[in-house]
This record gives sequence, C-alpha cells and structure tokens, in this order.
Amino acid sequence: MNILIINPENTDKKVLYRVTPDLQDKIISVNKKITVQIATVSDSDIISKLDLADVLISPDLKLLTEENSTKLKWLHLTSAGANKLPDFILKSDILITNSSGVHPIPISEHVFGLMLMLTRNLHKSHSNQIKQKKWVRNYEEYQPLELFGKTIIIVGMGRIGERIAKIADCFGMNMYGVVRNPNKRRNGHAKLFEMSDLPSLLKEGDFVVNCLPGTDHTKEIFNSKLFKHFKPSAFFINIGRGTSVVEKDLIKSLESGTIAGAGLDVFEIEPLPETSPLWNLENVIITPHYSGWTPKYTERVIDIFIENLNAYLKKTEMPNLVNQELGY
Repeated sequence: MNILIINPENTDKKVLYRVTPDLQDKIISVNKKITVQIATVSDSDIISKLDLADVLISPDLKLLTEENSTKLKWLHLTSAGANKLPDFILKSDILITNSSGVHPIPISEHVFGLMLMLTRNLHKSHSNQIKQKKWVRNYEEYQPLELFGKTIIIVGMGRIGERIAKIADCFGMNMYGVVRNPNKRRNGHAKLFEMSDLPSLLKEGDFVVNCLPGTDHTKEIFNSKLFKHFKPSAFFINIGRGTSVVEKDLIKSLESGTIAGAGLDVFEIEPLPETSPLWNLENVIITPHYSGWTPKYTERVIDIFIENLNAYLKKTEMPNLVNQELGY
C-alpha cells in the first residue's frame, strides 16, 4: 500500500497541517508493508507520486484529477467537512474518510470562551483597558451574567456537540440537543429533540449553539422566522457553518434586539467583508474561523487516520467513512 501525504506550503496554516517525520513513522508502524511518502504541491515529481498513490491524505485537492487518481482507493480528508469534493471523486468508487473527531476539544473551549466573553462582558473591560486605560468599576457598565442555571440549546449533537454538553454540565447548565435522529444513542445528559422541535424549544434557550455541518439540508436554517422565536436575552453562537445562517436576518435580529448578542466564528462569505455591519455591533464577538485550531491538530488527524487504517486492513467498517448522501 502506497500512502501519499501532501503537506501544505506558503499558507497561513502550513504549520497547523504539517505531517512530521515522527507522525510518518507512526503510520508505518501499523504495518511494515506500508510505504508512506510526504510531499508538497511544488515538488517536481508530485504528479507521478499521485499516479502511484493508493491512499491520499491531504488538506488540498487542487492537484487531484480524474487522470492522476485512477489508482487511488482511499482519500482521507484532514478536515471534518466533506462538502467541497470534486464531482469525479464523488462519482468514483474511492473511499472517503474525514477527520471528524479532531475538533471537539478546541471548538468546545472556543464556544465557552465566546459565551464567557458575552456574559461577563470581558470585551468591554478589555476595550476600557486598551482605549481608555481607565479603571471603570461600574456595575451598569458590565452587568455580568452567570452560566450557572442557564439553558443551552446545541443544534447538531455530533462529537463537538457532545463535548459542549459535557462542559455545560460542569457549569451547571440545562442542556438540550437538537438532532437528526433522536433515537441514536449519544453520550452525556442532554435532553434530545428533533429539528422540528427547535422553534418551540427556543423560547427556553439562553444560548443557542449552531454545530450543524454545511449541507443542502442545513442551508439557511437560521433565518428571520427562526430568530423571532429566540428569547430577547438569548445569545447565538455559530461554530458550524456560515451557510446555515441567513446573515442579513441575523444582523437585523441583533440590531433590533430580537436577540441579545452573538459569538461568530463562521460566516456566509469568508473572509468577512469589511462592509459587513457585524464589525460594528458591540453585542457581537467575531473570530476569523479558527475555533478548530490547536497545536495538536495534525497529531489527532493522524491518530484518526490510523484508526481507520486498522479498520481498512481488517476489512471492517471504517469509523470515519463519509456518507456521501449526507455530506459528512
């Protein structure tokens, strides 16, 4: 089996996605008959390496064509999302696995970072520090809230949602999970509901966290009709996909006070345009789509790949096999 790993270069994420020689050795140790090569897009022989690859691990599929992937049996994505694959891959017999499971720890911590900023008004305190260099100790200025006893609605209870619920439990929060299949067993103590229950459920939510993947089924779910069901004191957190939100409807809801505020890591258009009103809203915290970043990213990707490699070699079900109909 020939495994080809393509490392990124000349990008702002090259360190994040780089597979090191020790991780290469970790794959080889699974089976001595495995050959593992590491290459970059600019290598002079990259196309010939692609021609010979049985398995490809890559964050970038730009070089992959129908012609140079005829030998390819398995594509492992370094991301959890699988919604941007070329049509010829989707129509082929190539197995596709993703890296779902790499994100729960950093993203769940990011979610609570956003929630704590919004409830404790830490961004206001930091602004007073930097802009005014002034000791503003005024209750009316901050009006800090608590997470304890609040209700969190987690829309999409995959591994990230389960991790968020686990941490919410430690804060003493009430947890509701909105899922596609409420009969599927999940870890934790969150009460599970179907998507059709979401509008009526929102009247109880103090925090609504969107963890939905970007698929045709989730497109523009969060729109003006749904935002009207939010409590005026509720906060919306989006670490799922920007395509699941009608951004202009979200902006109107934030400006009008239909909802209290938002913590946003993903957007309809990325980078977020300079003309977006979101930049100027004091009740919004913006982070530029990095909630999933961690120094352990590539290490976890390789661990997930090896788990699937062991299943592949044993001819058992691969845990990260992508359901192409669902898109994840």
